[in-house]
Amino acid sequence: QPSPVSIAELQQTLRDLPRLGTLVKDRPYRQVWRFEGAGKAYYLKFYARPGSKLKRIIRGNPAMREFVRMQWLQKAKVPSPRAVAVMTGFGIAGVKGDAVISYAIEPATSLDLYLNGFELRGVRAPDHYQLAARVRELVKMLSVAGYGHDDLHLGNFLRDIHGEVHLLDAYAVTPGGLKMPQLLKLGHSVARYATRQDIKRGFAMLAPNAEMPRSNPLSQSIWKKFLRRIRGKGSDRHFGRV
Repeated sequence: QPSPVSIAELQQTLRDLPRLGTLVKDRPYRQVWRFEGAGKAYYLKFYARPGSKLKRIIRGNPAMREFVRMQWLQKAKVPSPRAVAVMTGFGIAGVKGDAVISYAIEPATSLDLYLNGFELRGVRAPDHYQLAARVRELVKMLSVAGYGHDDLHLGNFLRDIHGEVHLLDAYAVTPGGLKMPQLLKLGHSVARYATRQDIKRGFAMLAPNAEMPRSNPLSQSIWKKFLRRIRGKGSDRHFGRV
């Protein structure tokens, strides 16, 4: 159980976040900051408030939405970052928005980077089969709890130092159970590293009443979207991942 940072220390850090924290991701719709307190690491996801009040009313509060979904995962015992707090009307460098704070899982590596590192060395990850089983089990837990996830790919699975797997980006959690397009998106992401048996086991476990397709019907549209991102405006934000 992490020791919580004191309220005073948290307030001081957040007031001076650009100096005391580290910006690890900057997108038009969201920033992700890492900071430390009481010897523990935290992540803060900041959502600016662009546009009119009407647009915000329609769009809702994305920080609160993510906070609630993090609580869903925690109650369902799905391995994932634990929520700490949500802040409405929070500002960074004069920009007002909303933010959600979670405990950091460290040291850890996203599964795409972890597996790609071994692929570049021409070898299979030594814990390949254990990781495949843990990903299947985690997604099964999500489904049994009545949830799905609209962004299931290896970059959203975190492998900690003990080899355990955690699900990231709770904002993409959806009610109503796991949907077939979500499962197929995961299938596209793991195809580069998974064996045929990995795919069969996963499909049988997560969609026991469905017939496994001969090819992934989502792959072509995912690749087209990928190519648009690296060729289009703002491609520098994604090109490093190619």
